[in-house]
Amino acid sequence: MVMKSEIEEAIKNKDDFVKINYLMRFLRNADNIETRKFILLKLAGINESRGMFREAARNVCSAADLSVTFREKIEFYMKEAEFYIKLGEFIFADKAFQKAYSYGNAQEKMEMKAQYREIYRMQAKIAEQQNKQRKAVEIYEKLYSIPQEESKRIEVKEKLIEIYEKLGRLAEARRLKNSTSQKIA
Repeated sequence: MVMKSEIEEAIKNKDDFVKINYLMRFLRNADNIETRKFILLKLAGINESRGMFREAARNVCSAADLSVTFREKIEFYMKEAEFYIKLGEFIFADKAFQKAYSYGNAQEKMEMKAQYREIYRMQAKIAEQQNKQRKAVEIYEKLYSIPQEESKRIEVKEKLIEIYEKLGRLAEARRLKNSTSQKIA
């Protein structure tokens, strides 16, 4: 049986790809759920730091599948959704969110919805700051399609209009402006 401390010691001061190799070997030989989960989360952390979000999502999902408590399942599936949002794969993000959502009670479900929308908001802002306007538009369009309170919805619309105008997509900006004025009236 491999202990977590042994794993930590084996990967200490190693390059990320060497760590991944070691962790994959440990994972094949892991004989209990907690150790497997620990290794999967370590792999996810390394993958995330390297921008390998698809692999990170798979590892976190596997850890969630191994989890016994609903709280852990929710946490890990929400993290999986975040990775897919970063990739721009919103269908997979929705599926991960639905998995998390299915494990929550009424209070947790409300919190998860708010957290899910916030992940989209954060990723859209990051895309804007990195001057990735097209990616920001994709994220804001998806965020706009998610049910939310009207003030937040208007905020997203205004952001979309602004970016559409920057990108020269005037027809979309005009269409959105008209739908905004109709909602308010």
